[in-house]
Amino acid sequence: MPELRDLRRAASSMPRGPRTTSPGHPIPRTSDRRDRRPGPSKPSPGRRLRCCPPPVPVERWPRPADSYYGRYTDRVGDEYRWPEDPTAGLRDGLTSREVVEALYAPASLRLDNRVPTSAPTFLAVCAPTAELRLIVVVCTRAGPVEPWTIVGARDAGVNERAMWRKHTS
Repeated sequence: MPELRDLRRAASSMPRGPRTTSPGHPIPRTSDRRDRRPGPSKPSPGRRLRCCPPPVPVERWPRPADSYYGRYTDRVGDEYRWPEDPTAGLRDGLTSREVVEALYAPASLRLDNRVPTSAPTFLAVCAPTAELRLIVVVCTRAGPVEPWTIVGARDAGVNERAMWRKHTS
């Protein structure tokens, strides 16, 4: 055992500093207990322990130069208009009031089909009225920024009812 004691004494008298294997390549000391400091068992008052890096503020996130952000403060929706004779395209005893109720039904009860998807010029809406009558309203428009013109409305068929049930359930 005297040899072990002599080794410890010799190790304690060695100079402390970065050890190197060759010039310019330091070996980090990972097992030296003097370099490790015990962490606090409890955080001091007013100081939080961090387990994760702090969140990055939204302003620092990179945004594409050509993107625009806005907040809608009012309802965003479509505009509709009637042709010269509003009752010409209505079938199955529908009234103009029922057509308007279906067009402005909640989004969870509506099944919209817009063709083509990029700049739609045809719109078919399947939605219930206030009397829970499921109807299909067909609208068209000449350009993507014009209001929709109501072309006609009718009761929903069997296949349309099944598709509406599948979409809204």
